[in-house]
Amino acid sequence: MAKLTIEHIAKSYGGKSVLEDAHIEIPHGELVSLLGPSGCGKTTTLNIVAGFVAPDRGRVILGDDDITYRPPYKRDTAIVFQNYALFPHMKVHDNVAYGLRARKVPKSQIRERVNATLQTMGIKELADRYPSQLSGGQQQRVAVARAVAVEPSALLMDEPLSNLDAKLRTEIRLELRSLQHRLNQTILFVTHDQEEALSISDRIVVMNKGHIEQIGTPDELFTRPRTIFVANFMGVENVLHGSLKDGLWVGPGGFRLPIAGDAGAESIGLRPSEVELHERDSRSSTDAYASLEVTVTGRTYLGDTVRYDLVFGDSSPLVAVVPQSVARFVEGDTLTARIKTRDLIPLEAPAAM
Repeated sequence: MAKLTIEHIAKSYGGKSVLEDAHIEIPHGELVSLLGPSGCGKTTTLNIVAGFVAPDRGRVILGDDDITYRPPYKRDTAIVFQNYALFPHMKVHDNVAYGLRARKVPKSQIRERVNATLQTMGIKELADRYPSQLSGGQQQRVAVARAVAVEPSALLMDEPLSNLDAKLRTEIRLELRSLQHRLNQTILFVTHDQEEALSISDRIVVMNKGHIEQIGTPDELFTRPRTIFVANFMGVENVLHGSLKDGLWVGPGGFRLPIAGDAGAESIGLRPSEVELHERDSRSSTDAYASLEVTVTGRTYLGDTVRYDLVFGDSSPLVAVVPQSVARFVEGDTLTARIKTRDLIPLEAPAAM
């Protein structure tokens, strides 16, 4: 029952900090995703845990063991790479057996564990094929099987689904989640895809410029992002800048919205799906609803929904996404946007600037 602790890790290259005071605790059996754009520090974090990179400060603790400076082959971890990294000259059975042989598992146990793992991954019929004879999805399952077969205390995954098409990516991430539950496996999962992180994780660590912006469950991050950066990454396209005073958010030009929250927040966030559009009406804002007069500046058909680009007040931008069945507005229309004040999210500036 090994807990993985990334304890106040820091790393710099050529005097430039790429990771600063990253602290993450992962209990046994939890899947934690590192989420963020390229250059945010998520892969550096994974490489430090894997032993490919040594930190400048901090420690990596697995169970009761400090593994910070152990070589990769002496850590009770296994990694699944983005490019699968299968041995092209080995059949599937031998690829999966490789880690067991490297750990000097008795031959009598290797065949049994390889067969059991292939069965678990649903690829037992592929045992005698070479990687070149497999599809991308099959190769990914073999790569996961090879890592799982050694029964590591922590399984590390570096954007393992990014080379797959959208449909297959969805299918395999569901398989991974099911596998993780069955094996009660601790997993550190790197991704830049917020939908992937939301669907597969117990908790998500959102990273930005080497700093951790926020750690929370998928529901916490989606419904209550704390900073502007996290809000943007979680699909909160509408970020309005102003200040909170006496329960009112005051925007540029003195525009006011009723909102409860931290009086120190200077911005509020709102999802496009939470903006209702109506023909112009005279209802004013209340404690429950805010009413804005908006003008349509753009319209994008998205199938089931339609995206409207809008402006209000002093030409502040606003985005609304509404069901296609009620999307009857055109560019130039002046409308009333209705917003539930409970959907307005007070936001802080990013932790890393």
